[in-house]
Amino acid sequence: REEIKDAIASLAIRGDHETVQRLSNLMQRADAVEGARIAACATLPRVCERGHAVAVEALIANMTGPNTDSIRAASASAVSELASKGDRKAVAAALSGLRSTDWNLRLSSVMVLGSVCERGDRVAAAASLASTADADARVRSGAVWVLGAVASKGDGASVAKMLQVVQNDTDPDVRLSAVTALPSLTAPHLLGKLDVREISRVLVACSSDPDAGIRQAAEAAHTQLCSGPGRAASNILFPAEKGGGEAGPASPPKPPAVHCAMPSSQVTE
Repeated sequence: REEIKDAIASLAIRGDHETVQRLSNLMQRADAVEGARIAACATLPRVCERGHAVAVEALIANMTGPNTDSIRAASASAVSELASKGDRKAVAAALSGLRSTDWNLRLSSVMVLGSVCERGDRVAAAASLASTADADARVRSGAVWVLGAVASKGDGASVAKMLQVVQNDTDPDVRLSAVTALPSLTAPHLLGKLDVREISRVLVACSSDPDAGIRQAAEAAHTQLCSGPGRAASNILFPAEKGGGEAGPASPPKPPAVHCAMPSSQVTE
């Protein structure tokens, strides 16, 4: 199936109207093999630019139409790559997808919010915050990443949720996502708005986390929050761990991978 998508993408001229239209038509055909429809969804971002009106409109229709969850999830994943910033139709489709019983569709949908919404978007922040309590760890991990990307910097409720996840989530990948995303919501110049002692306590407590990646990320986040214009004040509130060296700045959080399932019994139309 990957070979098929590679072949289509290599033969098509990027932005070629006929190719985009054919793929858009195929992915919406109810009589087509499901695997072919999913492959068409996955191929579209490789043959057209972000904001392509025909492709995005077709993908959003697929997200909200009477399709299988696998097709809707593949469509949502493509929308994340193609919809323009601020596309409210994409946001509405994503909010609908978050109500699905399928974890992959919920994950794909929350990632749409992270892709098309700007920081400070209250709708996206509220939806992603709610999804941090999802029953599936993969969805929670994605929701934490999106919350770090769309919530307003210094938002107390979002920071509190991140700290709650770091302390209480049983999945190490979710905790790692929260630790890594936390610096994107905080900064030295915002320390006066936040409970910095609590942030410090939680990050320092991560030094005993059984996951080495979390321990390293927490040290990097601690260092990042203690740098910049507010370093002097921050060093008092975020004391360096005894005997520890300085960690480098935390890497920007990476979005979790979305799994676009392809039915094993179906290859192509």
